[in-house]
Amino acid sequence: MKLTDERKPIAEKLIMLILIVFTLSNIWGLLLGIELNSFSRLIITALLAVGVHLLLSYPFITIITLTFTTIPMLILSNYKILGVTKVLLWLEQFIRNVVDYFNGTEQILSRNLIMFWVLITFSLCVITWFVLMKTKQAWILPVLYIPVFIYYWYIYVDVAYQMMIMFFILYFILIGSQQYVRIEKSSLNQKIHLKAGIYPNWIKTALAYGLIIVLLAAILPKGRNVVDWYWLRDQVISRYPAITDLRDDLVYGRSYGQAEIFSFSNTGFQESLELGGPVVLSDRLIMEIQSSYPFYLRGSVKSTYKNNRWEKEPTKVFNKGLNEEIPREVENGTIVELDISYVNMASFSIFTPYQPTRVYSERDGRFKYNKNYELTKISGIYKNEKYTVQAIIPNQIKHTDYNVQVNYSDGGDLVSYLQLPEELSPKITQLADEVTEGKYTPYEKAEAIRDYLRSNYSYTLEPSATPAGKEFVEYFLFEEKQGYCTYFATTMAVMLRTQGIPSRYIEGFRMPDERKNGLYEVRLDNAHAWVEAYLEPMGWITFEPTPAFAGPAVVSGSIETGGAQEEEQVRSPSSDAPTEGAMTGAEDMMEGMEGFGGTNYKASEVDPLAQFVDKMLALAPKITYILLLIGILLRATYIHFRNKSYYSKLMKDRSKSSIPSIYKNILDVLEAMGKPIKMGETPYEYTERIISKVYGNEHNLREITNIYIRMQYSREEGQKEEVEQMLNCLWFLERKLRVYWGFWKFSFKKYIKGEIIRPYNI
Repeated sequence: MKLTDERKPIAEKLIMLILIVFTLSNIWGLLLGIELNSFSRLIITALLAVGVHLLLSYPFITIITLTFTTIPMLILSNYKILGVTKVLLWLEQFIRNVVDYFNGTEQILSRNLIMFWVLITFSLCVITWFVLMKTKQAWILPVLYIPVFIYYWYIYVDVAYQMMIMFFILYFILIGSQQYVRIEKSSLNQKIHLKAGIYPNWIKTALAYGLIIVLLAAILPKGRNVVDWYWLRDQVISRYPAITDLRDDLVYGRSYGQAEIFSFSNTGFQESLELGGPVVLSDRLIMEIQSSYPFYLRGSVKSTYKNNRWEKEPTKVFNKGLNEEIPREVENGTIVELDISYVNMASFSIFTPYQPTRVYSERDGRFKYNKNYELTKISGIYKNEKYTVQAIIPNQIKHTDYNVQVNYSDGGDLVSYLQLPEELSPKITQLADEVTEGKYTPYEKAEAIRDYLRSNYSYTLEPSATPAGKEFVEYFLFEEKQGYCTYFATTMAVMLRTQGIPSRYIEGFRMPDERKNGLYEVRLDNAHAWVEAYLEPMGWITFEPTPAFAGPAVVSGSIETGGAQEEEQVRSPSSDAPTEGAMTGAEDMMEGMEGFGGTNYKASEVDPLAQFVDKMLALAPKITYILLLIGILLRATYIHFRNKSYYSKLMKDRSKSSIPSIYKNILDVLEAMGKPIKMGETPYEYTERIISKVYGNEHNLREITNIYIRMQYSREEGQKEEVEQMLNCLWFLERKLRVYWGFWKFSFKKYIKGEIIRPYNI
């Protein structure tokens, strides 16, 4: 029977395609933080791979099938225009979000993460399909995949190491299969008959050798000592001093590569894209700045307000080299310079006063800016890196000089800064009219709105969340009447626009008033939001509507500041580094496989003793791995049933020791995530300190702590609902720990070492 590569079962090819693509798609899913487990990611990868195969193998049939499936669905749904419009609008914003992400001006929004992951996985399926099905050149796969695995391993993504091992096993099976096909073709040409059933044996052999070689390479002891080549090292460091900074910091160092575009929505300061809700401050140091004065440092500029959130307006992006001059729109002002060093921060955003004119850096590179003068460095800025910003600060002029009345709504560059949501309540416009009554110039109106907000509304970090269906500004003005900077800045920007005054919403940092050791120390609780209004003839002027802060007074380049502080948090990924591995013995395996099946050996030609020794040597690794695997499975089974028995006993017993036992396990999981309780810290103090970092809609740590304290210091027995609530919180934190550690490390710690869940006092 002729067995060619074309006649191999198609299922085998598809399975290989699915598993190889999954080795990378699984890593991307973890990095993007999509809410899918590994099995779900595998299923979606399989569906995408099958879809790609059908589309590329039978394009005409696939397109016809999709067409004749879509049309009846539209007909049956009575062709709902609203639904189609929603889909098209979503598609448009998704494409814009992805384009902005690759331009380095915006992060992928949370609602787009899964679709973005599907898109890049689909692209990988297409590339891998062509390699496997068309070119049949297996050597291309390591060239495509291995650099990616090494890169992610190098930046401390632990799962990349395990996925690389899986890839090598699959690759050995693939090349073993292809080697057999070549030998089979050669035997047919030479009219040599191969025994039936040898192909499955060949696959088994390739699989066995692949597993043995890869697993041996993975578990063999590895040292961290390197071979010193002093001359080469000195030459590299002398030419590229930045090499010494590589892999210096697990969270904010350049090696980790986790820089982000600055945004409140990506921090603990603002849990979601929607505005409002209570916040918890952090005083972690992130920047040190050498400057003559404290300034407002702009990080993000937004001009579109709708659905209780601010969004960026799509705008043209300009590319500049470091040290190149930025075109001015401020003519009269004072030139200042700030030396900014990142202490515990990694960001693409360059923080500058308005208006920046030049950026200097020790590292070469390029940066981008738009018409709002948002600056982003293409290669990012990381811990212990410094840049210098030169800016021109507008000089103050007399209030009477702001007397130019302009109608911007007729068109022009400023019309987008007058945008207002269609559902905006007329009560807001009416209030703005009342506040600005008797004021004739735009500047007087802006001052009146600012002073009204500062005088009639109070500052708090714990306002109520905006109720569902309520408009944010309306709720703040007429019901809540208290809030922090985003409340005041958003409200002033909206009220200015009702009066025909262009405005934009700014997020960034407000430098503290005092220096320490000659430097301004900027911390997370210095995060702030404010307003810029366009007033003729000066242009954009900064306004501070938040009552807890003294407003900026621009006088000969100085900005006077004072007052409370707010914060912005940066996510801290896992700091665990993977173990270094090495692949050995692949060449020997391939040489040993040459000619397999094409030669018949006679038993009489082999020494019986040597044959016995060879068999024992061949079986030894298999026996070792089988025993090791059995031991691991027995240990994991024991831990699984121990935990199951523990949970069952908790639900049946509900004694006073049940809830404290669960609470101790919760503390253990939080400590494993890098959030241990401090010595002398009460449970309530601990909860308030970490709640923003482990927040879950259904699992409130405050309620969990209240239940624990009541059980500890009262004679009440635990209720079934309370035990269930505690257990659900524990399982929720376990899932977060699994993402934090990675699947393999989490599984090893939980099921092999038995460290995550312990049956305390039960």
